[in-house]
Amino acid sequence: MDGSQAVDAARQKALNTPSNPRLANLVRDAARRWKIDNQEYCKKIHLKRAKILGCAAIIERIYSARGDDFEDAFSSLLDFVAVNYKKLDQKGKIGYPDFLIDVDSLPSVVVELKTKVSNTDMVAFNAAVEVLSASELIGFRDNPCLTVCSPSVEPSVPQLIERCGRLSVVEVCDLAEAALRLKEEKLTRSEFYNWITTPGIALREDLPVSC
Repeated sequence: MDGSQAVDAARQKALNTPSNPRLANLVRDAARRWKIDNQEYCKKIHLKRAKILGCAAIIERIYSARGDDFEDAFSSLLDFVAVNYKKLDQKGKIGYPDFLIDVDSLPSVVVELKTKVSNTDMVAFNAAVEVLSASELIGFRDNPCLTVCSPSVEPSVPQLIERCGRLSVVEVCDLAEAALRLKEEKLTRSEFYNWITTPGIALREDLPVSC
């Protein structure tokens, strides 16, 4: 899915496309369309589970909300899973991150929310890393940081941020999965914390399942 120049060149070489130079781009675009379809599939599955838990409206909103409404949707999701938080990005607080969340007695996590209106758009690198400078502004320069992306993040971002050591990025469909597992008691709070604070991208495939 990565559209950067270096990855484009690698994709063209791997596909051996001299006779059909458009093939590499077609493969990239097909992968992006698959990602959108996969997100819709995850949403359907999550809504079925959410109905059993009585939180279908919360899950629906976390998928569909954008902009300022996404902040309210995120707050509702945190309330649903009983994660304490403080909203920081308020009037007069220029450059502040969106949230500070606390899971039990573990170090606070600085959170920034980034959304795109279209399901085909992705959060870019510069937006994904804004939370790092914002965390320093509030005196949390050593704390873990999290960027929540809706609907998704550019595929080049996870590799670029892994060496940072304190920044994780999560897409909304993976966050919804983690929240549901917390409520279903298939994920412990410490496991959830470790998942959102591991540098790189937090994927649902990496979520542990508690016995």
